[in-house]
Amino acid sequence: MMDFGERLKKLREERGISQSELARRLETSPRMVLRWEKSEVKPSADHLINISKNLGVSVDEILGLGSPDDPLLHELMALVVHLDDKNRQLILELVRSLANPT
Repeated sequence: MMDFGERLKKLREERGISQSELARRLETSPRMVLRWEKSEVKPSADHLINISKNLGVSVDEILGLGSPDDPLLHELMALVVHLDDKNRQLILELVRSLANPT
């Protein structure tokens, strides 16, 4: 079973995000991301929430408490994480309209 650091690294790499880029997005240092990935330290609750948002996964998934089994969902999350807020909102509205047709 993977520990937190291994999961973080795997999720980050699957999305093609460098340690430096993730650090920039989280307003922390690349060294801190490296320390998280090596399981030397754990991120704060605020950082954990921001990590999940930036990687497009739930906090539960990062913590190893559960993850979606659908590979298409994983692919969608990996793609959406690279979009800006405006385009993420458009995707959300599109999915809502498809899920709840009127």
